[in-house]
Amino acid sequence: MSVLDEHEVLVCTFIGRISISKSARIEDHKLVLEEHSRTETLEMDKNRLVKKPGYEILMEQIDKAEFFNQEGKFYLRYTKNGHVQEFQIG
Repeated sequence: MSVLDEHEVLVCTFIGRISISKSARIEDHKLVLEEHSRTETLEMDKNRLVKKPGYEILMEQIDKAEFFNQEGKFYLRYTKNGHVQEFQIG
């Protein structure tokens, strides 16, 4: 899988999760998704981007990852091997 394909899959995953959530918000550079009575958090843990509760690894071997809100839109910015990538995800 090329780097571009990995990015496209990642962006589609986040867009899908946001679209089926009852609400989505950014807290402390984490993406918080609420569905019915369940809350999921997508956040950086060590060198991984993970979904909690549980520990679903979404990306590995990253230096930094953060979610942020700009002009009402959600973005993910991450650094991997010294390269910064930024995507609108919602």
